[in-house]
Amino acid sequence: MFFKLLTLKRFNHLIWKNNCFIIFQMGFHRKIINEETTKSYLNSDELNVLYSAESLIFMDNFSSKIYELYKEGKDNQEIKKIVYENNYGTQGH
Repeated sequence: MFFKLLTLKRFNHLIWKNNCFIIFQMGFHRKIINEETTKSYLNSDELNVLYSAESLIFMDNFSSKIYELYKEGKDNQEIKKIVYENNYGTQGH
């Protein structure tokens, strides 16, 4: 199972229950991101919207890799090219 949690602000409680993390904090904006969601935002050139949260929870390696490319300053077209060239995704890495 792949799981990566990136928090941009502190949270009060993080509890593992029933194979998922439960995060508690009032007003805490978080997004759970998987491959399907990442591809949808990447294809609509809106990764900046996807990553606009206080906490990002990546459920797979693909989504985590795309975020790392985004944080390196690559734009959507560059990321799409890298994904295609390296065969990232369900069939690939």
